[in-house]
Amino acid sequence: MLSFENLSIIKNNKKLFNNLGLTIFPGTSLCIHGSNGIGKTSLLRAIANFSQFNGTIYYEDFNIKKIADEYSKLVTYIGHHNAVDSELTVVQNLTFWAKLRNMEHAINASFAVFDLASHAHKKIYHLSQGLARKVELMKLLLTQTIIWILDEPFSNLDKKGSERLMEIIQVRCMNKGIVIFTAQEPCSKDGVINLSLEDYR
Repeated sequence: MLSFENLSIIKNNKKLFNNLGLTIFPGTSLCIHGSNGIGKTSLLRAIANFSQFNGTIYYEDFNIKKIADEYSKLVTYIGHHNAVDSELTVVQNLTFWAKLRNMEHAINASFAVFDLASHAHKKIYHLSQGLARKVELMKLLLTQTIIWILDEPFSNLDKKGSERLMEIIQVRCMNKGIVIFTAQEPCSKDGVINLSLEDYR
């Protein structure tokens, strides 16, 4: 369970949002939506404990700032920009990621989810933005973390890719995970809770 208590973020002397209070239970997916610059990414980085914020974020009953090392092992963060090495192939990138998490056994199966087997040995710089984004999102299939924090994960995905990603999110939630993602517009999928930061300006 994640809880936010009086959460506020100030950036460049400007308060992005104020006094956000929310509890997210296991098995929940949360869509944080709003226009660019409203603070979606700043909120995600705060939840991941990557940046400073006012207020308190709890995991279970623990302040995440006081259990930073333990909390970091529970979280997978996928940013808006792909964190892959463009000079390496798809399989090389994923193997590097998987080895850090003892998930090498899942690499082959992960290719089937986004239909990327035919691109396995291509270097990232040869791929379209949509395919490169799918490679980044394949990392989710190579982790066993409880909390997924995803910044604009549907960006550059085609319809099929978006459907596959939503299926992955739903499976993670069925397994008692927590998925928090951002989007420009509210998510219409069943079971997704929508949060507008406009309500906390």
